[in-house]
Amino acid sequence: MNEPTLWQHKPGDQYVTAIGRIVGNVERWETNWTVLETSDRLSYAISEGFAEARCDDFNIVAIRKGDPVALLWMNERIDDVPKGLYELLKRP
Repeated sequence: MNEPTLWQHKPGDQYVTAIGRIVGNVERWETNWTVLETSDRLSYAISEGFAEARCDDFNIVAIRKGDPVALLWMNERIDDVPKGLYELLKRP
Protein backbone atom coordinates (compact mmCIF):
# COMPACT_ATOMS: atom_id res chain seq x y z
CA MET A 1 0.00 0.00 0.00
CA ASN A 2 1.16 3.51 -0.71
CA GLU A 3 -0.75 6.30 0.98
CA PRO A 4 -3.13 5.70 3.88
CA THR A 5 -6.75 6.20 2.87
CA LEU A 6 -9.85 6.60 4.98
CA TRP A 7 -11.63 3.31 5.60
CA GLN A 8 -14.91 2.93 3.76
CA HIS A 9 -17.30 1.25 6.23
CA LYS A 10 -19.92 -1.06 4.79
CA PRO A 11 -22.94 -2.48 6.62
CA GLY A 12 -21.95 -5.65 8.44
CA ASP A 13 -18.29 -4.68 8.90
CA GLN A 14 -16.82 -5.54 12.28
CA TYR A 15 -13.69 -4.32 14.04
CA VAL A 16 -11.14 -5.90 16.35
CA THR A 17 -8.55 -3.96 18.33
CA ALA A 18 -5.08 -5.44 17.83
CA ILE A 19 -2.04 -4.49 19.90
CA GLY A 20 1.28 -5.64 18.48
CA ARG A 21 4.42 -5.98 20.57
CA ILE A 22 7.76 -6.42 18.81
CA VAL A 23 9.89 -9.17 20.35
CA GLY A 24 13.47 -9.96 19.38
CA ASN A 25 16.43 -7.98 18.14
CA VAL A 26 17.56 -6.18 14.99
CA GLU A 27 18.45 -9.41 13.20
CA ARG A 28 15.50 -11.55 14.22
CA TRP A 29 12.15 -10.30 15.46
CA GLU A 30 8.45 -11.05 15.39
CA THR A 31 5.24 -9.34 16.40
CA ASN A 32 3.18 -10.84 19.20
CA TRP A 33 -0.43 -9.76 18.80
CA THR A 34 -3.07 -9.29 21.48
CA VAL A 35 -6.58 -9.04 20.10
CA LEU A 36 -9.56 -7.72 22.03
CA GLU A 37 -13.26 -8.27 21.50
CA THR A 38 -15.02 -7.79 18.17
CA SER A 39 -17.33 -4.81 17.76
CA ASP A 40 -19.73 -3.59 15.10
CA ARG A 41 -18.56 -0.02 15.76
CA LEU A 42 -15.17 1.35 14.76
CA SER A 43 -15.47 4.02 17.46
CA TYR A 44 -15.80 1.32 20.14
CA ALA A 45 -12.71 -0.52 18.87
CA ILE A 46 -10.74 2.74 18.94
CA SER A 47 -11.90 3.54 22.49
CA GLU A 48 -10.99 0.01 23.57
CA GLY A 49 -7.53 0.44 22.05
CA PHE A 50 -6.87 3.66 23.94
CA ALA A 51 -8.05 2.07 27.19
CA GLU A 52 -5.88 -1.03 26.78
CA ALA A 53 -2.74 0.46 25.20
CA ARG A 54 -2.96 3.81 27.07
CA CYS A 55 -1.69 5.51 23.92
CA ASP A 56 -2.37 5.40 20.18
CA ASP A 57 0.04 2.51 19.56
CA PHE A 58 -2.55 -0.02 18.43
CA ASN A 59 -4.33 -1.06 15.25
CA ILE A 60 -7.82 -2.01 14.24
CA VAL A 61 -8.53 -4.97 12.00
CA ALA A 62 -11.53 -4.52 9.71
CA ILE A 63 -13.47 -7.73 9.23
CA ARG A 64 -15.82 -8.05 6.28
CA LYS A 65 -18.01 -11.14 5.80
CA GLY A 66 -15.89 -13.02 8.36
CA ASP A 67 -12.52 -12.26 6.75
CA PRO A 68 -9.90 -9.85 8.12
CA VAL A 69 -9.51 -7.48 5.16
CA ALA A 70 -7.56 -4.41 6.31
CA LEU A 71 -5.26 -3.13 9.01
CA LEU A 72 -6.33 0.31 10.20
CA TRP A 73 -4.82 2.99 12.38
CA MET A 74 -7.81 4.88 13.71
CA ASN A 75 -9.93 5.18 10.55
CA GLU A 76 -7.08 5.07 8.01
CA ARG A 77 -6.29 1.93 6.07
CA ILE A 78 -2.54 1.44 6.43
CA ASP A 79 -1.92 -2.07 5.16
CA ASP A 80 -3.23 -5.54 4.48
CA VAL A 81 -3.61 -7.72 7.57
CA PRO A 82 -0.20 -9.25 8.48
CA LYS A 83 -0.08 -13.03 8.02
CA GLY A 84 0.39 -13.90 11.73
CA LEU A 85 -2.48 -11.65 12.79
CA TYR A 86 -4.69 -12.97 9.99
CA GLU A 87 -4.07 -16.56 11.12
CA LEU A 88 -4.79 -15.63 14.76
CA LEU A 89 -8.12 -14.04 13.81
CA LYS A 90 -9.17 -16.95 11.57
CA ARG A 91 -8.74 -19.56 14.33
CA PRO A 92 -12.01 -21.19 15.39
